[in-house]
Amino acid sequence: MKQLALALLLVAAAPAWAQTEAPDKIAASFYAAVPHGGGIPDAPAEARLKPFLSVRLAGLLDAASMAGRRFSARNPKAPPLLEGDLFSSQFEGFTAYQIGTCAIANATARCPVNLTYQPAGGDKPVNWSDAVLLAKSAAGWKVDDIAYLGSLPSGNTGFLSDTLKFATNAAAP
Repeated sequence: MKQLALALLLVAAAPAWAQTEAPDKIAASFYAAVPHGGGIPDAPAEARLKPFLSVRLAGLLDAASMAGRRFSARNPKAPPLLEGDLFSSQFEGFTAYQIGTCAIANATARCPVNLTYQPAGGDKPVNWSDAVLLAKSAAGWKVDDIAYLGSLPSGNTGFLSDTLKFATNAAAP
């Protein structure tokens, strides 16, 4: 019971910056916290992301993380359930980002994100745009999804939430 009360207190006492920051600032802070390396974030990386995520998206990430652990336990010689960067269209992820002007409608915001992946060795950079979708709650603006818009040959398509749901369903008990 103490743990539940503490959790409720922490949610209710969201940082002041989270309640007053514009969606573009939250989006930029989110992308700064995104782990590089791909796949489902490990516990420390997930903890860095959680302050920026909506309850819905955090729940989907938690479910995919549990599914990934189940999958690995059942298939120890198989590759991870999800590989590549989850937070952009590019499998390899991004090395730079720039948040564009957000379109705000009621309690939602859609922010274009211009992303770049600069391969090691000086090869030509890959540039594309995705969109980060935010929802406003009592705790402020939170990342609620990512629209993969890059149309890259080996990249993600659709939405981050769909990718997480697919992985969770694929590794169902």
